[in-house]
Amino acid sequence: MNLNIYLLLNSLKEAYKHKKMNIVIPYDKASLNLIKLLVKYGYIEKYLVLNSLQKHINKINIDLSYNMFEPAIKNIKILCLPNKHFVVSYKQLDKLTASRNSMIILSTSKGFITHHEALNLNIGGVLICVIDNQ
Repeated sequence: MNLNIYLLLNSLKEAYKHKKMNIVIPYDKASLNLIKLLVKYGYIEKYLVLNSLQKHINKINIDLSYNMFEPAIKNIKILCLPNKHFVVSYKQLDKLTASRNSMIILSTSKGFITHHEALNLNIGGVLICVIDNQ
């Protein structure tokens, strides 16, 4: 897994834990794709890519999502570390059960998708994280 994905997930976990409103992370194409998925499911309110003219250093400003002052994400369990990852097949993924209030995110040949999407597409992938919203 990309180190920036790990840093993104860890930053989100800490930011929600401390009830921050936004965070800024280094720009990375993989991170941006994961952010788009999190926006789609309401775990992130919005994001903005900040372009810098200096040394082409870009950043992403992320506005976190809250509902009635409660964070959209209660906990993130990071499953894929920079030096360790778990690949699951479709059959193995079918046996994994996520509670109604959690979502498993995988990295697949189709990009970052949820476990429900992977099951619908009959594909497996690398486990990235489990997001709990309760």
